[in-house]
Amino acid sequence: MGDRSTSTVPPRRAGRRRHTGRPRALAIGLLGLVSFLALAAQGVDATFTKSVSASHSSGSGALTGTNGPATGTASFTGAAATTSTCTLAWSALSGGTTVADRYEVLNVGTGAAAATPGTVTAGSSTITQRPLTQRYQLTTRRGTNWVSPTAETKYATCSLGEMSSVSVGQHVSCGIKSTGTLWCWGFGMYDGTTGDANQYTRSSPVQVGAATNWRQVSVGGGVACGTRTDDSGACWGNNWAGAFGDGTTNGSTTPVTVTGSWRRLSAGGAHTCGIKTDSSLYCWGSNGSGQLGLGTTTDQLTPVRVGTDTWTLVATGDSNTCGIKIDQSLWCWGANWNAQVGNNSYTSVTSPVQLGGLWTAVSTSLYTTCGIKTDGTLWCWGNNGWGQGANAALGDLTTPTQVGSGTSWARVGSGRYSGCGIQTDGTLWCWGTNAFGATGAGSTGWTTTTTPTKVGTSTTWLDVNGYELHLCAIRSDAALQCWGSAGVGETGQGGTNWQTFAQVGAVTTWSSLSVGRDHACAIRADATLWCWGRNVNGQLGFTGNEATSTPTQVSAGTGSSTTFSVVAVGGDNTCAIRADGQLYCWGTGQSGQNGNGNSNWIDTPPRVGGTATYSMLSTGATTTCAIKSTDSTLWCWGSNWTGQVGDGTTTDRVSPAQVSGAWSSVAVSSYHSCGIKTDGSLWCWGANWNGNLGDGTANSSSSPVRVGALTGWSQVTVGDYHTCGRRSATAYCWGANGYGQLANGNTAWQYSPVQVSTTASSLSAGSYATCGKDTSNQLWCAGQNATGAWGNGSLSVTNSSWVALTTSVSVTSLSNSGYFQCLIKTNGTLWCAGANEWSQLGTTEATNSPATVTGTWKS
Repeated sequence: MGDRSTSTVPPRRAGRRRHTGRPRALAIGLLGLVSFLALAAQGVDATFTKSVSASHSSGSGALTGTNGPATGTASFTGAAATTSTCTLAWSALSGGTTVADRYEVLNVGTGAAAATPGTVTAGSSTITQRPLTQRYQLTTRRGTNWVSPTAETKYATCSLGEMSSVSVGQHVSCGIKSTGTLWCWGFGMYDGTTGDANQYTRSSPVQVGAATNWRQVSVGGGVACGTRTDDSGACWGNNWAGAFGDGTTNGSTTPVTVTGSWRRLSAGGAHTCGIKTDSSLYCWGSNGSGQLGLGTTTDQLTPVRVGTDTWTLVATGDSNTCGIKIDQSLWCWGANWNAQVGNNSYTSVTSPVQLGGLWTAVSTSLYTTCGIKTDGTLWCWGNNGWGQGANAALGDLTTPTQVGSGTSWARVGSGRYSGCGIQTDGTLWCWGTNAFGATGAGSTGWTTTTTPTKVGTSTTWLDVNGYELHLCAIRSDAALQCWGSAGVGETGQGGTNWQTFAQVGAVTTWSSLSVGRDHACAIRADATLWCWGRNVNGQLGFTGNEATSTPTQVSAGTGSSTTFSVVAVGGDNTCAIRADGQLYCWGTGQSGQNGNGNSNWIDTPPRVGGTATYSMLSTGATTTCAIKSTDSTLWCWGSNWTGQVGDGTTTDRVSPAQVSGAWSSVAVSSYHSCGIKTDGSLWCWGANWNGNLGDGTANSSSSPVRVGALTGWSQVTVGDYHTCGRRSATAYCWGANGYGQLANGNTAWQYSPVQVSTTASSLSAGSYATCGKDTSNQLWCAGQNATGAWGNGSLSVTNSSWVALTTSVSVTSLSNSGYFQCLIKTNGTLWCAGANEWSQLGTTEATNSPATVTGTWKS
């Protein structure tokens, strides 16, 4: 997209809610980031005066008068010497031994002496440090009496084995090589966080820009940020809420400078927090849950300081944040649906609240937070539905709960369904669910382990990082290893299987299908309905695992009918018409898209529309439409903020609302809908930002507007920002065309239909692509193939003319979401290709144990 280009990725408006994981009750809202990292060593200068505090005297005879501390300054610094030792250094005391006879260095966490120099001259000491981050105190002493008052005590913080060179986000991982270059891999099409201008799905690392001075990187749910050795900061990816801090909402696939001098940046779902070189904390971006810690819920497009204190660590989750101040106190704020703030409530918090104890590390992912105290104990809180809080009592942990009794924890990384930690002996331990191999156990499955289990035999692990379905860790030999879900290349192993159509099971009786963002459903010749892929919100129609690669049969309604005639897959919900015409919807209901009168999340399909029967159905990301079989009336419900329901309003509908007219077919996308009336005329409504309504304007409409004067339309299909339709074998497309998805030979937006084929027999529009088959059963696609959804074994970004797939196949049904595509061949077999992070291709792609990512990485 080039520098500062406007992102083609739509803003995510999905609501948020409490996630219970397993056992299921309510499910999730999505994309953030784990960022528990300790800051580089810093020294804090203090001025010595002639004042003395009696409270800092030991025994009798506190030093006073000429024996009081002399006016002057002295420095105290700490710096990592190795991965297990820290070097503390200090200057000579003004006034020499007439003021005090020695310095003493104390461990702030324990109060014990870390070093006793025996002099007040300049010196240094290299000490063994067990916590990877530790704060030290420099004091003066004479005889048995303490000299330094509180205001004159000097502090230094030392960090060991700092995890700054690799970060795991929702679908993307990034790392810094020993050369200082930045590399990313994973699913970049969704938000651009791979920093790849092509927005390809990458299963091997791709360099981001040409800079060679990257120091630290952080990847979240929709944005990535990093700092360089010159203390400059930059962000890239999706910027819809201002997470770049540059005062705009323009997304970019190349790093955009964040004004200021930064020691660390931490990227969340759609917000960012950073610690400047003076240890002040700033946050910006999305703030709907108070995740910026500013006492409000107002988004901020530029960095705003959080309080006046100084900080050493900051960790951003999807919509929450935690940080450790310089005094090692831990504070959390933001979304609290699963008690991830840890303050014994479920109410979101807009200002930092303190959690008891002294802390050295904190890691927060989507719904779970874990941290390490200065005594080496490990604590977790928030969602523990799959054991990701390492606690046998599955369910939310509303306050920090200790993990076992161990006191040798050094690092921790929280993921969506699992967590991992490193002990002081360099061993790696994981817990939670092993879905997609997330615990590194060498297998995969939705089994749960609530006790930390050792991974392999290596004792050289430095740090571990996670966010959603995969984790990465780095070793002292500069080896980077990742494991977990690999369906969009996020473990960096270079796999390309998802770029080629693969058969789903061995069944040869499939008759029709529908695919969405992360899941798919299909009907067999015997009218039975089967679904597979993501099931986080119950969109597969059953309670249990939150994803499956095996088609699972769905039943609905009284008598648990198992025969269906139509199925339509939405973003996180599914609707289907039974053979008797009854309509049922299930899965996410946050915008009312299930049409059952409320916004609940449901696993068991309820009936929609009372006694009505339906013949035609379509679902978008959060909106659903259906046509009644008795009178051809069109009814829509769900999200309506762009007018996509078509009832003349922009109010979300939790029950079916009628769209005037008599209709024969309907198609719904994320932001607009189209339908064909019984007289053969074509109409569209909703957002018209890119001309996707086809009425020659860019004016959005909450009521249907006619597309030209032609009649005889036989099919309409909609992508997020474009529309295509057929009149017999003649195909037309209009709307957004940045990737050539209109197949008209250029990339200019079209506000009215343009003819693109005279031999089309079927069309299927996805987010940024259009596919179809011609009258000879040849498959063709145009637009973006960044995820391999075309199944032709390659990736491409802009195709403004039809591209024939490498193998001509006879197809009876095809469905394309833009992220993946499935088709049914004339022999009744089902095949899929493209993104596969939730097993939506009917197969599980996972790295079941730590596997090396090629390269030499900064350690």
